[in-house]
Parts: sequence; structure tokens; C-alpha cells
Amino acid sequence: MKNIFFILIIPLLMSCSEAEESSVDSRQLTIINEKPNTIITYATSEIFLLNDISVEHGETKTYDINEYDYDGKTSVRVDYVCSSQTFTAGDGPIPIYRNFNEKTTYTIILRSTGSACDESILEEL
Repeated sequence: MKNIFFILIIPLLMSCSEAEESSVDSRQLTIINEKPNTIITYATSEIFLLNDISVEHGETKTYDINEYDYDGKTSVRVDYVCSSQTFTAGDGPIPIYRNFNEKTTYTIILRSTGSACDESILEEL
């Protein structure tokens, strides 16, 4: 009876440890859109390009940016659509500079700084 127990438990334990290891081996970017009436359509830096994305107001989406190894800080920007026009956040006077060399999940948030479409800020968590 003990042998059957071990035969059933060991694969379960191994699958759990493999799942934990795989999350450590990836580099991801989570984008949160908190700016009303907008859709984020593009996110970029020197190490990744996410085009044709769609993160609507109130949504959170995570993207794999594991394609490149990068050792150094890079600025991040996003483009978003508001009232049928495209605006950019993140490359203003205080851009986000981030070192994406660790295999983890990075998070950025598009927030509103006013009611106009161009009044926004890109922050990191």
C-alpha cells in the first residue's frame, strides 16, 4: 500500500516543482491600463516590441518579453488610443528606465493625470 502511495505522490510533487521553476525562467511584462476611455496598442523598449496589442481601460495583460538578454537600463513607452487619436506615454520628461535582465515579471501602469486624452503618466510597480 505504501508503494502505491509513493507512486501516486512523486509525479504530483515533481510536476509542482517543474511549474514553479518554469515561472522563474521567463521574463514578462504586465501592463495595467487605468486611464479611462483608452486602449493601449503598443509597448516598446530597446529589448522588446509589443505591437498590435490591446489592453483596454480596466484590463491587465501579461506578455512574454523573454526574446532578448539585455544588461543595462532601457526606457519604456506605450502608445494608446483615445478619441481615435494615438498618444504616447513614457518618453516624456520622466521616462521609466528599467533593467530587464532578471527573469521575473515587470509591471507598468498607464494612469490618468487629468481628463484630457494626452494627460497621462506611465508608472512602474
